[in-house]
Amino acid sequence: MKKQTVMTAFTMPTRFTEKRSAGRPAAGGFTLLELLLALIVFIGVATAMMVCFSRAASSDAISSENIKAGAAASRVMDSIRDYASANFDKTYANYNSNAADDPGGTGTAPGSTVALSASDAPGPSCTVRIEFPEHNNQLLETITDADWAMPRDLNGDGAVGSSAVNTTYKLLPVRVVVTWQGVRGLSRYTLVTLLTAKQVQR
Repeated sequence: MKKQTVMTAFTMPTRFTEKRSAGRPAAGGFTLLELLLALIVFIGVATAMMVCFSRAASSDAISSENIKAGAAASRVMDSIRDYASANFDKTYANYNSNAADDPGGTGTAPGSTVALSASDAPGPSCTVRIEFPEHNNQLLETITDADWAMPRDLNGDGAVGSSAVNTTYKLLPVRVVVTWQGVRGLSRYTLVTLLTAKQVQR
């Protein structure tokens, strides 16, 4: 009898290797493109926040400047009212730019410009001017100015005349203008009023 030999075939396990796409990381990682996109988004958000903070700071600075300018203009206007309460008919002469007609003698009146201390000024190169409806040192009713609704009758004669009313006015338009170099460049604050003899009497 022949001896039969039984051969058993063994199959070796096949090793599978995952093929990754170029640039594809292992599970849980990020591609270079994803990192770049995240960086772009971060830069965009950071830039927007910086712009917002910068605008807020600029807005605060502008507000502070305007508060100082308004306070300065109010102080000057109050001083004009105080003077006018006892010297209404001399108020124009006391605060205009013509030193020759100063009530107390040439060069004795405050004039049309006011100096502010550094702490009171809203910014560098600050000037404060007092303005009237005038031309060539003449207070006139015929000046066109929307702030004072002019031309208008200032001496109470019922008409708008061409003659100067330097000493005969019953209504005195006054404007205080503050200018300075601010965060927005050249800035301006204006305070306007119409003084009457009755209004300033105490």
